[in-house]
Amino acid sequence: MFFKTTSVIENKDNRIGISVNATISSLENKYRLNDQHRAQVYSALQDIFNTLYSIEEESDRSLAISIANTLSNWLYIAYKLVLQGDKS
Repeated sequence: MFFKTTSVIENKDNRIGISVNATISSLENKYRLNDQHRAQVYSALQDIFNTLYSIEEESDRSLAISIANTLSNWLYIAYKLVLQGDKS
């Protein structure tokens, strides 16, 4: 979602806000988030999207996309491990 909005939404805060809200919405379609978890996830996602925005602007869009894909894969693996009981 974040990279699809590049040409449509030029304002950084709007772009990040839409991406964060879309991500949380997607998560809530699959998993239950209480208010505390939602707040933690919101804050973490804002940090992630802010960083990706900076990388995209200051360095290279393809690098930002690569980092985003790596983060997605890592988070999926971490989630599966937690589901299986591995808390490390």
